[in-house]
Amino acid sequence: MSGSAARGVQRIAVPFSDLASGERAVAALLREARGQEGDIEVELVALVDPLRSGKVGIFVSEQRARREARAAGTAWIETLAAQLAGRGIPCRASVVLGPIAAGLRTLGARADLARIVVAALPGGAWRHWPRRLALHAAVRPVTVVS
Repeated sequence: MSGSAARGVQRIAVPFSDLASGERAVAALLREARGQEGDIEVELVALVDPLRSGKVGIFVSEQRARREARAAGTAWIETLAAQLAGRGIPCRASVVLGPIAAGLRTLGARADLARIVVAALPGGAWRHWPRRLALHAAVRPVTVVS
């Protein structure tokens, strides 16, 4: 049993694929966590797909696309981690490269999480159906915030 589980601390995952959605999810979590800061640990998960579609692939190597995607995810995490640290909420973080729906499926299958907090996806129901399906299949509760 991990140290945080022994203390009764709940690990809450916050997956995001851009800074704005991460900020919305963290802001909602901070509002909800007032007075419970010592009872939660947040895992920030930047899901970044290093796309090289169309003619971009001619000018951008796969290595460069992955490097830039990882750098973007790391920058987003630094911003969000500072907000959590300001409230005394411990966090871990990771950048997951690849298709976002696959990252959500992996996250949703983890048994060590109490729940997942994610920002609502923009656009119509069909636009992000692989992501919505991945979240629907999660073994832990998913809270969608606007």
